[in-house]
Amino acid sequence: MLKKIFKISGIILLVGFISVFVKGYIYQEAKTNQRDNLIVDSLSNEKQKLIDEDIITSLLDNKEDQEVLETEQEEIVPEVKQEVVIQKENTSQPKQEVQTSQNNKVEVKTSTTPEVVVTQPKQPTEWEKIGISEYDYYNSPEISWKTVDFDVNKLGSIEETKNACYNAGANYTGLENYRFRCDETYSYSGKFLGYHIQYIELES
Repeated sequence: MLKKIFKISGIILLVGFISVFVKGYIYQEAKTNQRDNLIVDSLSNEKQKLIDEDIITSLLDNKEDQEVLETEQEEIVPEVKQEVVIQKENTSQPKQEVQTSQNNKVEVKTSTTPEVVVTQPKQPTEWEKIGISEYDYYNSPEISWKTVDFDVNKLGSIEETKNACYNAGANYTGLENYRFRCDETYSYSGKFLGYHIQYIELES
């Protein structure tokens, strides 16, 4: 009984230690991320301040130069009022605004290059590989010495073609002592064309 109590209390303590460790780790990670974000924000703010100061000083220098010129030419040219507008740049997009102002001043020349069209070489067909016509590929016997004596297209079915071949062989009168053989004939494409009959004379 005591062993069970010790085991249960040990498990509870282990779970407690693990949960405390995980919470501490998560807290430390969040604190580190917050510190990094503060550093990044302060750096971006400092950078923005420097950019703003540069723009303002350059505008003020221009204004002072113009005032000197105006005082010299007061007698000839009437005073021209100039309004200086200082726009504060957006912190999130300083690069984009500088780039657009540069694009207004610099003329970008783009040249269009002609597109190169690569044509794939034509793949030869199966009958071109063999060196025959498309018709012969589908309708001529693959074995050159075989002829289609009983055409399946004319007789209608494979069974009818086979019967016609066997009947012709059984009723052959050209030889007295012979045997015959009906061979299936296929085209180059594997299409069944019919039967080729072969008579073999037997020695008497």
